[in-house]
Amino acid sequence: MTAGQSPGELVLPAKLSFLIAFLAGAGTMLLEVMAPRIMQPWFGASTFVWTNVIGVILLVMALGYQLGGRLCERPGSVRRIAVTLTSASLLVLAVRFAFQPLAEALLPDPEALAASAEARRHLELASLAAAVLLFCPPVFLLASLTPQLIQQVVTRKESSGRAAGHVFMWGTLGSLVGTFLPTYLLVPSIGTRASLLLAALLLFLPAVLVFLRLRCKVDVAAFSTLLGLLVASHFLSQGSLR
Repeated sequence: MTAGQSPGELVLPAKLSFLIAFLAGAGTMLLEVMAPRIMQPWFGASTFVWTNVIGVILLVMALGYQLGGRLCERPGSVRRIAVTLTSASLLVLAVRFAFQPLAEALLPDPEALAASAEARRHLELASLAAAVLLFCPPVFLLASLTPQLIQQVVTRKESSGRAAGHVFMWGTLGSLVGTFLPTYLLVPSIGTRASLLLAALLLFLPAVLVFLRLRCKVDVAAFSTLLGLLVASHFLSQGSLR
C-alpha cells in the first residue's frame, strides 16, 4: 500500500493501468497533431500556430504531471482515474462543437484582416488563446493520470522504477500511434470530426471498465447518457470541420 492508498481500496490490474497509459498517450498526441489542422481555416498553418499548439501542450502536460503527483496523496484514486478519463473524453468531443464559435469570437471577420504586422499579431494571439482554451484542458487531465497510474502499479508490489518505466513505455507507444494514425489513416479516411469522436470513445472505454470494477453503475449510466447525447449531436449537427 502506498501513500494516499486506503486499506482495502481497489487497485487497478497492471494491464489495465498500461492500457490507460497507452490510450492517454495516444489521445494526447492525436489532439496535438490534429489541432493545427482544426485551426487552419481561421488561423492558417504558419509556424506560429504550430509553436503555440506544441508550446501550450508541453506546458499543460508539465502542470498535469504535477497535479497527478499531488493527487496520489489522496484516497479514492481509482474512481478519480475513471472520472478523469471520462472528463477528458467529453472535452475531446467538445472540441468539435466549441471550436467554430470560439474562433469566430476571436476573429469576427478573418478575411477582413489586412496583411499587416498588427493583423499578424492578432492572429498569433488568437491562435494561442484558442489552443489554451480548447486543447489544453483534455491534455491537462490526461497528463495527470501518469503519476496516478504509476502509483497503481507500485501498489501491485512492483518497484517504483519498474512501474514508472512500464507506464512511460506504454504512454510513449500510445503517443507514437497517436502521431501517425491521424495523419496516415484516420483523417484521410474518415475526416477530423469522426477522428475526434473515435478518440473520445477510446478514452471513455477504459473509464467504463474502471467504473464497472468499482460497481459504480450510476456513474456509468450518467456519463454514458451524456456521451451518447454528444455523439448524437455529432451526427445531427453540421459544422466547418469535415
